[in-house]
Amino acid sequence: MIKITEAREDEIDLIQLIAIIWKGKWKIIAAIIVSVIGVSIFNYIKSNETTFFFAETALKPISSLEENKYIAFNNKITSSNLDFDLNQFQLDYVSNDYIPPKNFNLVFEKLDRLNLFRLYITVLNEKKVFEDAIKKHGLIDAKRYKDIQEYNKAVRNLASSIKIVIQSKNTEIMNIPKVVIQFSHIDAKKWKQVLSDVSNYANEVLSQNLEQKFQTLLLIEQQEREFIIEDLSRKIDNIKKDYDLQITNRILYLKEQSELAKALGISKNDFILNQGISSVKFSETNDQLYLVGYEAIEKQIELINQRNNKNPFILGLYDLEKIKRQIEQDPTLKRLEALFRASPAGSSNNDFKAAKIDFESTVFVYDTHNSKKIWILGIIFGALFGMIYVIIQNSLKSIK
Repeated sequence: MIKITEAREDEIDLIQLIAIIWKGKWKIIAAIIVSVIGVSIFNYIKSNETTFFFAETALKPISSLEENKYIAFNNKITSSNLDFDLNQFQLDYVSNDYIPPKNFNLVFEKLDRLNLFRLYITVLNEKKVFEDAIKKHGLIDAKRYKDIQEYNKAVRNLASSIKIVIQSKNTEIMNIPKVVIQFSHIDAKKWKQVLSDVSNYANEVLSQNLEQKFQTLLLIEQQEREFIIEDLSRKIDNIKKDYDLQITNRILYLKEQSELAKALGISKNDFILNQGISSVKFSETNDQLYLVGYEAIEKQIELINQRNNKNPFILGLYDLEKIKRQIEQDPTLKRLEALFRASPAGSSNNDFKAAKIDFESTVFVYDTHNSKKIWILGIIFGALFGMIYVIIQNSLKSIK
């Protein structure tokens, strides 16, 4: 009987509890509403700081109008050879150790929309520009790290999480792929500031890279030309010395042949003269030159000694000097540099742009999963608080 009575009392207590809660249902509902409003306000205030987002930002190449500023430079790059092809230039009398130089052509990419866009993406993929912007705008709080090494490592890790994604190979702009920057974080405002700075930083870095590369290639080409001119000068000097040696030997030989003709009493040979002196080879190996007579031989010695300008008689000298002169006078490099300076890439006006980050059109997708959890917890907390309040209030009334 005692157990039955206790069970009935428990049932009565539970029924009374439910009745009490039902009686105070509006108070419970009010507590739930207040709780939900409270967590909603808190969530709204903290949303920009604590809500994770996924952002996607498109890269844009330069316009066709901006590309037109490089036309003159690009045309010169593709036709920067000398007027003649040294590879096709052959000289039988040049010794085997002489190798004709290659065409002069500055190995520098055309600065069109596609190449500039690719170079811009290369700079972004190096992530250094992102690291600088992350530090500037405090995307990571340095105070959270015990030393600068850990902070820099955290910055590098965050920068490495930034993805440069090629979404499609073809866009509305011919041959230029659609490329986007993808990133996840909790501070959308600071991320847009980072993108704004990176857009400018990347162009500044690329401008410096192009300037350095152009100057380096220009210097290499100038040095190459100087080396070729030096080789040609040495070759010219050598064939002049060879000529002087050959003439000295020739005169000694002619004097010997003249003495032989005198000893034989041959002053001149009408038959050979009528046939033409050219029919007799004038060389050190021809021991019959005396047959033309000492008068002709001595006349040749006299004419050789009277040569004030020996250059016309040096075989191959004219062609070597012509090559040297053309290289020295070739204005290709100066014109290339002038055209580079006239383009945005080489200008000092700071108006160079290879591409840009369209940060204003960034698409943000926020993670609302945590917000839903907070609202559910708010409802539960409000309901529990409301029920406890109603029960306690009813108990206090019963005591009174």
